[in-house]
Amino acid sequence: MAKTLGVNVGGDEPTNVAQYIRDNADVWAKIVAKYGLASGDLRSFVGQGDQHADFAFASGAPAGPVAFVSTIKLRKAGFNAAVDTRDAFCDALQSFIDQKLLPPAL
Repeated sequence: MAKTLGVNVGGDEPTNVAQYIRDNADVWAKIVAKYGLASGDLRSFVGQGDQHADFAFASGAPAGPVAFVSTIKLRKAGFNAAVDTRDAFCDALQSFIDQKLLPPAL
C-alpha cells in the first residue's frame, strides 16, 4: 500500500485515527491545494471512516483475548471465491489517486 501511495513504511504505533484527523486537517488542506485535489477538507473526505477505524481496531481499549478466525465453514459451504485484501486496498487507493481524491505517488 505504501508503494501505491508513494510513501515509506513507518513503524507500528497505536494511533487514534479520529484524533489524527483533527490534528492534521491543516496539513491535508495544504496537500489539497498543492495537488488540486477534489477531496476537499479532510473531515468531509473521511466522513465517519475515522470513527469506524478506531472502533474496528479497538483504539484505546484494553488488550483482550486474541480471536481465532477461520473461513473453513464458509469454504465447506461452497463460498470459495477470495479477494486478496492487499490488492483490494491498493486498487481502491489507486482509484482515489486517479479521481484526484488523493495525491499522486511521488
